[in-house]
Amino acid sequence: MIAECSYPDPPKVETHLTPSGVAMLAGEASPDLLVVTHIYPELDPDAVPGLLAQAGYCGRVRVAEDGLVVSLAGGEAHVQ
Repeated sequence: MIAECSYPDPPKVETHLTPSGVAMLAGEASPDLLVVTHIYPELDPDAVPGLLAQAGYCGRVRVAEDGLVVSLAGGEAHVQ
């Protein structure tokens, strides 16, 4: 699953997700890997996995970065 996570909680705008919103969606989707992207300066990218965990999502999380390659094989996501 790839999701944007633009702002910290509480939401600033209705059209962008926050850690709690991403955690809720990912919790329902149960992806093998959650890749979080589109992080605005108000959020520290290194803190996002912890914020997602605090919001209740305990799955695998990776913060996207330029050049990130994710392959899908056998129903699992592999980061290269």
